[in-house]
Amino acid sequence: ESERAEYLSNSKEFNLERCITCFKQFRFILNPKELCSECKLFVCHDCCIYTPETKTWTCKSCIKLKEYQILSSSWFYDEVSKKHKRCGSAKIVRELHKRERELGEFN
Repeated sequence: ESERAEYLSNSKEFNLERCITCFKQFRFILNPKELCSECKLFVCHDCCIYTPETKTWTCKSCIKLKEYQILSSSWFYDEVSKKHKRCGSAKIVRELHKRERELGEFN
């Protein structure tokens, strides 16, 4: 499904007229389009969820992707790699040992 959406997202005319998920044509009142806050593609009301706290629409595909990331803990590894951009896992282990030694000196 994501490959199909990615392919069709390159066609801006297609996404202006149709939902990127279900391909239904947008109608002003019957089936209005909303911009997904995550992927920035247009989706219909059936294919997205409104979040009142942030006043944004998010497509169900992005919500499902986020759930998979949470369940697989991939968000953790993404954050670690952002924090340690210019180093490998050895540097992370050294940093953890350094903190452990510093904490040991205070005890």
